[in-house]
Amino acid sequence: LVSTITGVHCIGCNDAQRHCIQNDSYCGDWNDRLFIPYGNCPYRQFTSEQARKCVGNRTLLFSGDSQIRDLGVAVGLFLQGQSVHDSPDVKFDKRSKHIWENCTKIGYFESWGHKNRRGVNDYNGYLFPKKEFLDNTPEWKWQVQVWEIFCNHMVHQGSLKDVLSNEMMKENNATMQLKKIDLAFWSHGLHDWGWWDSPPYGKRYYDTMVKQWITMRTQVPTPVVWVSMNNNCLELIQNSLMGSKKFVQGAMVEEANWYVHKRLRE
Repeated sequence: LVSTITGVHCIGCNDAQRHCIQNDSYCGDWNDRLFIPYGNCPYRQFTSEQARKCVGNRTLLFSGDSQIRDLGVAVGLFLQGQSVHDSPDVKFDKRSKHIWENCTKIGYFESWGHKNRRGVNDYNGYLFPKKEFLDNTPEWKWQVQVWEIFCNHMVHQGSLKDVLSNEMMKENNATMQLKKIDLAFWSHGLHDWGWWDSPPYGKRYYDTMVKQWITMRTQVPTPVVWVSMNNNCLELIQNSLMGSKKFVQGAMVEEANWYVHKRLRE
């Protein structure tokens, strides 16, 4: 999964792909690393202004573990004007001061009680654009919601269904100003490794994680996309499980992604 082309670190390369010259339509670079999507999928660079025009007045949601939340944060920051090339190569999600300076906290909901992620004084997620930025950019009608609903327990207690059904707009909305969600991206599984840590990994992951998404799509008005786990971060992934299982989690993730893709194409 990781190789080197002419001295440049390349993520996601294989023998069927070619080296990209001057950021052409098949690749891009970031922090001195070259990225080539699988299968020679077209790659095109957008400015923040172009991305805002594309998103328009739509609201995007990202929910799940830190992989999908970091993706949502990156989209929110990009739409606010931060260049991808100016982004540091660090994990943003809730551990970076940069986040709190550039987003609005999705806070406490009375109706959730114990279902709130971190209690009355903390958060359930992040909201972009930051409310203060809208004073200078009233033409921005887009919104990115990033929710920390990262495990089966939180899904089973109904938190994600509440969010995808736009129920949370009915509470504290004068403060949070949540909008109706147009498209959602959902992924989790790393924190729930105990549900699928014995073979066959792929089938267990599909049965205990992905089937929830298949069912949820029939129960909520919001279109929901399931996002694969990132198997290009094997070093980080392998450190996230306890005990001896951390040494096989890379293989677990690869098999889970392969099995899910196979089943969803059937």
